[in-house]
Amino acid sequence: MSSSKRPAETAPDFAPASKKRGRPAKNIIEESATAREFAEKISENTRAFRRENVDSHVGELIRPPGDGWSQAHEDAMNRMWGKTDHKEAVGGMLKNGKTTQGHLLSLFKVCLRVYKMSPIRFMSFSNGVEYLGDRGSSAIFSRAYSDELARLIVHPAFNGKKENVAIAMQYAVICRIDDRRLWPDTTSRPACPALIKMVEVMNESETGESEDSIHRTHLECRRECAREGKTPSKISDLLFAVGETVKKSTVKGIEVSDAAKTYRGLPVRPVSLYDLKHIKKTLDETTWPYESWNCTTTEALYSYQSVMAQPEAPTAEELPTYFERAHKKKLRDWMLKSNYDPQVEVEAEGAGIDQGQGDGGSPQVEEGFRAGGFGQVGDDAGSPIVNPPSNPEPASGPGRPSERPSATEPRRRAQRPPPVETLANVAVQRPGLVPDGYNPYLSVGQGVGSPSKSELLAQVNNQGKKIADQDKKLADQDKKLAECKGEIDDLLKRVAALEAEKDKQRDNAVSHEEAGRGLAGHFADSQFNPDLPNVLQLRFRRDHD
Repeated sequence: MSSSKRPAETAPDFAPASKKRGRPAKNIIEESATAREFAEKISENTRAFRRENVDSHVGELIRPPGDGWSQAHEDAMNRMWGKTDHKEAVGGMLKNGKTTQGHLLSLFKVCLRVYKMSPIRFMSFSNGVEYLGDRGSSAIFSRAYSDELARLIVHPAFNGKKENVAIAMQYAVICRIDDRRLWPDTTSRPACPALIKMVEVMNESETGESEDSIHRTHLECRRECAREGKTPSKISDLLFAVGETVKKSTVKGIEVSDAAKTYRGLPVRPVSLYDLKHIKKTLDETTWPYESWNCTTTEALYSYQSVMAQPEAPTAEELPTYFERAHKKKLRDWMLKSNYDPQVEVEAEGAGIDQGQGDGGSPQVEEGFRAGGFGQVGDDAGSPIVNPPSNPEPASGPGRPSERPSATEPRRRAQRPPPVETLANVAVQRPGLVPDGYNPYLSVGQGVGSPSKSELLAQVNNQGKKIADQDKKLADQDKKLAECKGEIDDLLKRVAALEAEKDKQRDNAVSHEEAGRGLAGHFADSQFNPDLPNVLQLRFRRDHD
């Protein structure tokens, strides 16, 4: 590991210094002290995945009706699942009792421990990304893809936060295909001054796309921060460096169709192996000013494996079930977010109308809907999560993204009823009316259309009551604030009155003292007090008798 550091950034368009780093010999990886320290740190702050949490962390195999989720929703989800390539892939995951997908098994273990979610959920619209395979079927992550993703997850530059890895993957895709859709696609205010300016610039767009490339816009925002004396965040530094790596790359990578930029109508960035390799190259070949970042992704994963010694779930036999659970959860999440109405699908099927392509017929999602430590890794036979770092670049060519149709036959769509005013819609369109703690991904039943009119009306009424209750709470808080303000004003008046009274008493005391001194001088003068000598003699005798 090189000990040299990048000099302090002096220009807003400065790229971190690249360092020449040779590839280690096959099967020989020297452990990095920096990587080891980070692996031990996150090992102390995380816990191994427990099987009793499989429903919440991975997903339910069967979700019973209740809390706004009906059997019609579950049936519709199962129809979608039955038409995916993923269901077909489940049957080939075990051969003679051994897994054929050791790399995916290892990735599951890493992701469940670090992020408390499956890699299927992580690489989904929930984080604005989607897996894009390089050739053939994209139902299962390739070995090289799984290995590269695992390396990134455990690298100290991302500090164990899934949001940091997700935004880096988005940016790598954006720079590679010159995706000018508005980014960052977030309703929250970033903690980085450069990204705050990015959001402001994107909000000014009237076309829904950036006039200039996202990377160029990011550069200009960083320069403006420098002129204002503000320092971009570390993640901005990383993103800019990734963009420079992509710009210098001579590999075009996989072409991305417009269909690959959405998942069932929701906007995503399709992440290929090339994009992961661009991030890896940036981390491996840059000398960062942050010492804790200065290790390669391979060293980070090697230290991670060295620190964790105990086997963790899932096992090879459990992987097919976990894979199915994860994809069913992804479909349910999509149904919640898109306000999917299974009754429309049933009516359309009865009329012989195809409601969509692939995956059971997905309805269109309304335009403008925004997407919003470690344990032993490797399969049960003890194979490591990564092979020696000799993954070849995949052959270029169009990939077939998961859960996407290949047929192009024309279709008709039944007219859908207007969307129900649900918390999921309100959260997107009017976030100010929804409690801060509301999360459409985690709250079961919120934002899901009901199969009966009475339930729909009841749901709307309940939501109206919740909003009214919130308004009432806000009014009560305003009233309490007004009362507190009145009490504070009264206290200030009393303090002022006390201070005035104190000043008055002080003035009176001074006046009395001056008057007393005047009288004493008057009576001490024999001209004005002829009996003074006699008085003094009598006082002298009294004091000495």
